[in-house]
Amino acid sequence: MRKTNKDKRIFFATRDYFNDKGGRVDKIAYHITGRKLLKDLTEQEKSDVWAIKVNMADAVYMGEI
Repeated sequence: MRKTNKDKRIFFATRDYFNDKGGRVDKIAYHITGRKLLKDLTEQEKSDVWAIKVNMADAVYMGEI
């Protein structure tokens, strides 16, 4: 994982969304960062990505980590 603040925020928001459970956390986080784009997202994964991006607009995720 890159150590940029943006990447840290994305991984933090993704872990929070999934409650640190499942192997999808890193998969989805890497997709959001653009490092490993997933070509065949399921409808559930598309929904998860959208929800995480909306959640990241919250000041909790955009503050200092």
